Amino acid sequence: MLTIRQVPLEKIRGKRILVLIDPNIGTAAPTLGSLIGKSARLITATHVGMPGGGNAKKLSLDFAKELSHALGVRVTKLDDAVGSDVTRSILDIKPSEIVLLENLNLYAQDAANEIAFARQLASLCDLFVDDAFDVSHRVLASNVGIARWTPISVAGPWLASRVKELEDFRGNPTRPFLAIVGGGHIETKLPLLYSLLPNVDRLFVGGALAFSFLKATGYETGKASVETEFLRFIRGFVEKAGAQTKLVVPEDFIIRHGDNARCVSALGPMDQPLDIGVRSLERLCHLISGAYSILWVGSLGVYAQEYRSTSDWEVLQQLCATVPRRWQRVLLAGSELVSSLSQLVDSIHFPQFSLFGDAALNVATGQRLPAIEALHLDTLQTKDRLRKAVLIPVDSPGHAIDPRCRRRDRTLWEETEPCQKK
Repeated sequence: MLTIRQVPLEKIRGKRILVLIDPNIGTAAPTLGSLIGKSARLITATHVGMPGGGNAKKLSLDFAKELSHALGVRVTKLDDAVGSDVTRSILDIKPSEIVLLENLNLYAQDAANEIAFARQLASLCDLFVDDAFDVSHRVLASNVGIARWTPISVAGPWLASRVKELEDFRGNPTRPFLAIVGGGHIETKLPLLYSLLPNVDRLFVGGALAFSFLKATGYETGKASVETEFLRFIRGFVEKAGAQTKLVVPEDFIIRHGDNARCVSALGPMDQPLDIGVRSLERLCHLISGAYSILWVGSLGVYAQEYRSTSDWEVLQQLCATVPRRWQRVLLAGSELVSSLSQLVDSIHFPQFSLFGDAALNVATGQRLPAIEALHLDTLQTKDRLRKAVLIPVDSPGHAIDPRCRRRDRTLWEETEPCQKK
């Protein structure tokens, strides 16, 4: 994977460079600052909210102001991501200035990886830098599609470092290695569980997943949601994991009791479970205190306003209390868990804590990230050769070799309409 650090200075200085970033100024600033120092003319874009315009909103001026303050340069926010007005603004960029495009999640064309949208984005720049890890597991026009049409497409240092950290963690964890997997959607979590099984020393299953596991092994699950269509697959996994004595499931539960909650050691048919119980939480905290590598994916309980002390917060407090005492590597992954804990985690400055979104699950299961694969398709030298392509004769009696019949694209020559012989 080619990174921006491998691109020669002459291909950066004075060039228009589109940088795709995560919506976190702290992680984006080092990459942008480095390019500003090399007199690049920067266009930057990001994704905020859900794709396709679901709950996405226009980027606020505050985002542009914070970015400008962090970098000490002028940042101009545009009201669109493509179009003639955007093109005119891009042409006016001076070296070491930044133009901020509108939130890409507002565009359904981006989520659909439409070629026309990708080419419009590519037409804005001489070089594309993908430094957005949060969307690297999605196939978008702004990360996968654009890489086909820009002369040079490379990874940014933030994206490259996140991928390397996850691959190192998965391939060479410091033992004992504990994996905590919660949340729901067994169809997406079961591949993760199978991929973890050969490497982990202990695997704790909680959250909504736990009730499908308990149901598959013959336990009462009350009113908990159970994915019955996957029970036979779960039984196969439990049998394999049980033979290796790695699997740990909750042994008691917090249930709804009127307007309050109470802990029970077994669920009745009418019980509504909210969370793992006291003994289960104590056992998990004991496993955490003895582990040197910890991967936590998905929420362990159901958060409700009337039940403030969920196991998610208790486990996080245990991690915070344990990590400073000795070396531990802790990765928290998955959008569900990240959204639940982000406010508290953002206030903690331990280098052993790493917070990842859903893209981390692809790496954890050994899958390739589409955004990274797109950058692997073409090397710097290959794309340079592509730009130097020349017209060649067309071996067809119905076509004339006439340059007027062709137009030049940003990266290649292509035929538009055949010229008929006179």
